[in-house]
Amino acid sequence: MSDLNLSPQEQNIVDYHNGSMSSGRVGRDEQGRPMTVYSTGILIERGPHRGKFVSVPGWVPEVNPDRPLTEREAFEHWEDEINKGTWPFYGSGTELNNRSQEMHGIMDMDADIINQNIGSDGKQPIHVTPDEAELVRRLEGGGRMSSKAEWDWSDIQTLVPTSSRMATPEMFLSNPMSTSGLAYVDKDMKPSTDMRGNRTPEHLQRNQDDIVSYTTSELARNMIEDLRMSMPRKMQDGLSGSMFVEVGRDGTHSLFTGNEKTGYTELSFAPGDQGFRSAMDTVRKGFVYADANEDFGMDAGFWGRATSAGEYQGYTSRDLNELLAQGMSEVKSYYQYDPFLAAEAMRFVDNIGDEQRRRRGGDDARALGYSRRVVEREIGRRANSMMGKGRL
Repeated sequence: MSDLNLSPQEQNIVDYHNGSMSSGRVGRDEQGRPMTVYSTGILIERGPHRGKFVSVPGWVPEVNPDRPLTEREAFEHWEDEINKGTWPFYGSGTELNNRSQEMHGIMDMDADIINQNIGSDGKQPIHVTPDEAELVRRLEGGGRMSSKAEWDWSDIQTLVPTSSRMATPEMFLSNPMSTSGLAYVDKDMKPSTDMRGNRTPEHLQRNQDDIVSYTTSELARNMIEDLRMSMPRKMQDGLSGSMFVEVGRDGTHSLFTGNEKTGYTELSFAPGDQGFRSAMDTVRKGFVYADANEDFGMDAGFWGRATSAGEYQGYTSRDLNELLAQGMSEVKSYYQYDPFLAAEAMRFVDNIGDEQRRRRGGDDARALGYSRRVVEREIGRRANSMMGKGRL
């Protein structure tokens, strides 16, 4: 959908379609094809937008579960939202029809997934396990990070948009198609691969997904949206960038975060239910950090900043300066006698420097390299902690 440059009102149509998919609110038209939105064009005859053409959902099962609404029924049902400007307006019926065909050409790719999972009763069930229900409860309950936040990701990769990817306005909570046109790069911004050896993310097209991967990404999307809606209004209004979860063919879960300007980070989690819970718990911790620090930009540096803030929560600027001086002193003391201890002290100094950069703000703490640097040090710290080694 990103290539279509959707307006906010057109995105509402897509969101209605996605909501039908994830909730199982799917019907069948006269040809037996799945219905999730059934866009209906209406020439508005009254109200503030009289004379315009508007596209609204015609499939409204709570009004009529047996068929799409007629134009008159659809107008009467959606009139208040039409007056508020919720749905997209067009200057002519031809423009409306052409745009609807473009949007449905993409949304219709979901038909194979619906057909794969459709039940004998004609509904598409989405099963939520007890563990997933408990995770929803935990997400809604919120909570604060400790001064030493524990992270469960196992790897980080960085991605940038390719030249063929069209820049689009920032939209929070992108859909799973958002990995299309992204390529992996290393710390020097040279072409690289992910932990599976891929040069681009696995899920480039929706029709590559099976029902497990699709429902996982949609469940995550809905849970992230529920969490966003539970946050203070100031945070909701300030959020920008994208955050979404995918699961690969090997079962590994990936959390993508970023925007077109700064690039994207991909955090990897274990396969299975535990990996999904860890990914969503990481999302929750990220929202808690964003709210506590009024850091609402979901850019490439976001997870570096969240990780650093969790490590140094409660430290004053004076504390950091003292730790920095102590670390520099250790580097000088160990340099000639023990290169390993000197390197360890230098990594500690780098940690302090990155936390100071986070607190100062600026573009350097929003870049791909910032997250990669901080997160990789955190992975190293955890590995050394498990082996009983020294400070990182």
